[in-house]
Amino acid sequence: EKLIEDKQEVSKIINDYLKISICDINTNNLEIIEKSKNQINIKSQIFKIKEKEIYFLIKIEKNPNYNIPYTIFEESMELIKSKKKNNKKKNPPVIPIIMYIGNQKWNIKQKNKIRYTKFEENNIELGYNIIDFNLYSTKELKNKKSKINKYIILKKEMNIYLNENRYNL
Repeated sequence: EKLIEDKQEVSKIINDYLKISICDINTNNLEIIEKSKNQINIKSQIFKIKEKEIYFLIKIEKNPNYNIPYTIFEESMELIKSKKKNNKKKNPPVIPIIMYIGNQKWNIKQKNKIRYTKFEENNIELGYNIIDFNLYSTKELKNKKSKINKYIILKKEMNIYLNENRYNL
């Protein structure tokens, strides 16, 4: 989980796995946002693109989590409300990213988006981006730049070894 506290790693992960065309995402224009006391319920790591009101909420999941749409919705709304005080015109974009590193298949349907409408304000339709490392082959992971790939490759190789030798841990 320390990897998502490193803006260099986060920029590599975003560029390796997601097609974000808002702007170029790199170490120079990505900043870590410290959580304020009005953001105590946010458990995800928050990043912001410098000089823009665009935020990333990044969360690591080790098990399929059926409440993830609601968790992400709550955290995103808390972030939006805390940032909206500075900018009364519109809600800042929040891009939620779930990094799934568990062994089980992530079988949670992503079609369910949460729609939030508040009178006289912007409508929000919130989904989330998932990076399910189980969907990538070892060869694909080796071609990516971020350090988390090494962890995933090691985990995959260990699972193969344990299964082939019938170890049940």
